[in-house]
Amino acid sequence: MKIFKKRLNSQGFSHIELGFVLLVIAGIVAVGYWVIKHDNANAANTYTTLTPIRGGGHVFTEQVCISATTPAHSSGGVVSPASAVITALISVGKKAGYGTGYNPLAYYTIGTGKAVTEDKWTSGKTSYISFNLPSASVATKFQLGVEAKSGSTKKFNGTSQLIGSIASCNPVPVTSPTAPKAPTVSISASPTTVKASATSKLTWSSTNATTCLASDGWSGNEATSGTFTTGDLNASTTYTLTCTGSGGSGSASVIVAVSGATTGPVPTPTPTPTPTPTPTPVTSTGTVWQPAENVEWQWEIDHPLSTASAADMGTGVTAYNGDTAPATNPSVYDIDAILNPASTVSALHALGDHAICYIEVGTAGNYYSAADEGTATSYYAQLSADGDLGTKLSGYPENFLNINSSTTVSIIESMIQQQCKAKGFDGVETDLDETFGNNEGSTGFTITQANEETYLTTLANYMHGIGLAWISKDLSDTGIQSFVSDMEPLAQAMIDEQANQYSTINLDNVFLAAKKPILDAEYSPETLAKFCTYDNANDIDGVLFPVNLNGPRQVCR
Repeated sequence: MKIFKKRLNSQGFSHIELGFVLLVIAGIVAVGYWVIKHDNANAANTYTTLTPIRGGGHVFTEQVCISATTPAHSSGGVVSPASAVITALISVGKKAGYGTGYNPLAYYTIGTGKAVTEDKWTSGKTSYISFNLPSASVATKFQLGVEAKSGSTKKFNGTSQLIGSIASCNPVPVTSPTAPKAPTVSISASPTTVKASATSKLTWSSTNATTCLASDGWSGNEATSGTFTTGDLNASTTYTLTCTGSGGSGSASVIVAVSGATTGPVPTPTPTPTPTPTPTPVTSTGTVWQPAENVEWQWEIDHPLSTASAADMGTGVTAYNGDTAPATNPSVYDIDAILNPASTVSALHALGDHAICYIEVGTAGNYYSAADEGTATSYYAQLSADGDLGTKLSGYPENFLNINSSTTVSIIESMIQQQCKAKGFDGVETDLDETFGNNEGSTGFTITQANEETYLTTLANYMHGIGLAWISKDLSDTGIQSFVSDMEPLAQAMIDEQANQYSTINLDNVFLAAKKPILDAEYSPETLAKFCTYDNANDIDGVLFPVNLNGPRQVCR
C-alpha cells in the first residue's frame, strides 16, 4: 500500500513524497504520516486527539480523500474521492502497571467486518497503522482500537472508538482547463480602389495565431502581423489571409478594386490546348510488392533522404529486445514523394531495400512550386482551380480535399504516376485517408464512410494497375472496425500512428490475420517499455520516432 502526501515545511506545502514528519500533540512526540484532514467542513491540517485508550495510549487520526487519477493533495483537498486512507498514530505511555511486559497491538474494523491488526510497535513507543477504506465502503463507519498482544504479561480488553466515514469528505470542485482561444484576423487595404496599373498597401494583424498563410491574390507564408504592397493591378483582386493557432484557424479577406474593372475574379483566357504526350502504358504483372509481416522499416519525410547518413538510414541501432545491427537495419524506407528524386529510390534498390512514396490524398498544402514537382502547374494550384479545396486542416497550412470530386481523383492519380511510379517507388503511403465524418476536422464537404471507401478503392485499384503497393495509413483512427476490415483486402500494409498510445491497435488485427505488416509509429511521451512488449508478442513492427520524422528511430526488435 502506498500513501501519497505532502511534506510540511516552513513555506507551507511542498512536493509529494513518501516519508515522515514529527508531530507534537498533547505533549507526545509522534512519528508518522502527515496527511490533510477532511473529517469536517472546516478541515484543518492537524491531527485530532481522541479519548485516551486504556493503558495510557492516545489515538490520533486523519482521514483523506484520494483522487482516482491524481493522488496528490492540495491545501483545500483533492477531487473525485475513490477511497480513504486512515492513518492512526497510537502512543502508549509507560504508566504504572503497563510498562514491563506490555506488548500491545492496534486494530481497526470496517462495519461489521473482521478486525485487521497491526503489531509493528511496542510498549512505550509511538507508532501508526495505515489502511485503505475501500471505495465500496465509503459510507461505512470504521473504528480504531488497541489491545494486548497474545503473550503479553499484562492483559486488557480491546478498546475502540468510532471514527467516522468517508462520507464526511469535502472534495474541491474540479476546474476545467481553459480551452485555447480561436485566432482572429483583420486585414485592410489602402487604398481600396486604385486606377489601372496602380498598387495598394495591405495591412493585417491577428490574435492567438502562430502562423499565417496568404491565398487568392497572393500566396506564401506571412508573419502574424505586417504589411504588403501589391504589384500593379489591372483587375479587382481579393486578398485572403488564414492564420492558425492552438485554438484553430481564422480567415479574413479584403478586395482591392480597380476603377473600371469588374469586381471579382477576372476570367482567364483559355489557352490553345497543346497536345499532351500520351504516357507510356505500364504493364502490371498482376501482382504488387507485398512487404514481409516482420519487416524493419524507416520513416523519414522531413528532408531528402541521404543514403550516406546513418541517422537518415536508421541503421546501427540496438532494439528493445536486445537485437543488434544488422538485424535491426531497415529494409523498407518511407520517404517523401516530392523531396526525393528517382536517384534516391535507385540507390535504395541497389542496397536491396524497398521504397514507399509518401503523399497526401485527403488534404493538400501549398508546400511546393511547380518546378519542385516537375509539373507545369503545382498540384495544389490544380486542385484550387478546380474548386476541390475545402476548409483548413487545423494546425497545418493545408486544405481538405473534396474526395467525391472526379477532378480530385484525376489529380491525385496523376501525382501517383508522376511522383511515385515514374521515380521507381515500390508502394504508396496515402496520408489523411480517413477524413470522412470529420474524423480529422470539419472538411467543408459531406463525406461519408461509403464515400471514403469508394475513393480509396479507386486509388488502390489505380496503384495496383501500375504495379504499386498500397500502404494504408491510420485507418484505426476512426475507431470503426468495419472501415479497417473493408480496406484491408486492398492494402498491402498499414502505418498506424500512436495506436498503442490511444488503444486502437486492436482494430488492426485483421491485418495480422492476413499476415500483412502493421507498421506501428509511436511518439513521446510513449517509451519502448510501454508498447514493445505488446508489439513484439503480436508480430507488430513497432518503432519510436521523433515527431518531426527527421531520421532517428528506436525499435522494438
